Order: sequence, then C-alpha cells, then structure tokens
Amino acid sequence: MVSDREAPSGPQEYRLGHLLQHAQAELARKSAEALVPYGVDGRELAVLVVLADEETLSQAEAAGRLGVDRTTMAVLVDGLEDHGLVERRRSPRDRRRNIVRLTDAGLVCLERAEAARRGPLSAASSPRWTIGRRPRCCGRCGCSSSRNRRRSDRPVTRCEVPAWRSRHPCGQRICR
Repeated sequence: MVSDREAPSGPQEYRLGHLLQHAQAELARKSAEALVPYGVDGRELAVLVVLADEETLSQAEAAGRLGVDRTTMAVLVDGLEDHGLVERRRSPRDRRRNIVRLTDAGLVCLERAEAARRGPLSAASSPRWTIGRRPRCCGRCGCSSSRNRRRSDRPVTRCEVPAWRSRHPCGQRICR
C-alpha cells in the first residue's frame, strides 16, 4: 500500500531521529542514576509497578504484561525477592501457579523510587528541552543576540547555553 504522501528523506529526518535517540539515552541514563540509591533498575521498577496494580498476579501474567519471557521474569523476581521487595506464594486455587506480591518494603521502595525517577522526567519536559529554542544570552558578550534582546525579557546572569557547548550560538566564547 502506497500512501499519498511520501516519507520525508534527507538530513532533517536523520537529525530528528538522532535528537530523539540522544534524548532517550540521556533520559534513561538520568533515570538509572536516580534509581541507584533504591537498589533497583528500570526493569525491576517496572515489575514493582505492575505488581502494585493488582494484588493477585501470577509470575507468568506479570511477564505477559511487561512483554518479557518467563525466564527473564523469573530472574527479575529472584533479584527482587532476594532484596525483600516481593514474595512468591503458591496460588490457593492452582498449586502450579506462583503468585507474586509486593512486600511492605517493596511498596515503600516503589513509592520512593518512582518519586526519584520523576525528577529527570519533569526536567526533560521543561521548556529548556524544547526543540528549536535558541539559548538566551546574558548580554555581556556583545553578540547580536544580546543587542536584540527586548527589555521585557527576564534578566539572566549567564548565557543559557548547555555546559557541553564551548561557544555561544553566535560564535563568541561563553560568558562565565
């Protein structure tokens, strides 16, 4: 099936893909850093979230909801059980089924880890991450950006240029 509109090709689509990939990698890195104090990683946190939604969920059902195979789920639950965050019990109705439940410690860990993980997420959705927004200048470098600044703009003490840049968008060295 051919659509009426062709997919864009050229450098712009690659740039957008690269930016999205870079943003996802940075967000994953910051989220992983935020979870370190709680002793869980992103996959283990996902297991805790799924288990918190329902009280009686089997290990196989949780694996299905997360889209992981049963072996991977067994390894994840083993690690969480070793840390006292979840417990396995035999189902009273079907002895072949393992019910996995959060412990009180698991619930506390989930709440704290989710709050810590939301920090990088809220920072990522702040206006500073808006694609296409140009950094503002502090006005001390004399670039055209500082000369064209409107008086109604809020004053800033430093150029709002990411730390990884060594130069202002105008080519001047960053004011520090």
